[in-house]
Amino acid sequence: SIIVKLALVLSFNFLKASANDITIIINDFDLRIDKIKNKYFLIRHDIFSPRNSVSTNFNTYSDSLKAISRKLIASRNEIFKKILDQDIEENYLDKISKIKLKSELLNNSISVLLYINNYHNTTNKHTLNTFGDYEAKIKRLVTFEKLFYEIK
Repeated sequence: SIIVKLALVLSFNFLKASANDITIIINDFDLRIDKIKNKYFLIRHDIFSPRNSVSTNFNTYSDSLKAISRKLIASRNEIFKKILDQDIEENYLDKISKIKLKSELLNNSISVLLYINNYHNTTNKHTLNTFGDYEAKIKRLVTFEKLFYEIK
């Protein structure tokens, strides 16, 4: 009887710890996305800044966008490695799904902004050739950002 009670208490504590671990992992990843999002918007602001001129080094922005994209992908891979073998309740699956979607939309925004940045880069004349191409990419960027902000 005592052994059964002890086993139940230990299994309950394990499940509680596991739920706490998942909550910590989810909150940590959500915080990472927010930090990357903030860096993304700083870079976006700089790319579209009226202070830019012909001598602006747009390659720096490209390097920064690539770096935050790699960081976002690495963080996303890390969270899924951490939770891969755990038994996850449905409410956590919903949170994980939303965070995954947020990270994908943010990464899509980063990719489109990187493409747009190459348009500004005078050394990459082969990218967006017409204003219509540029306008389509801006609309795509706005769509991804809007979808990103609609996720609650």
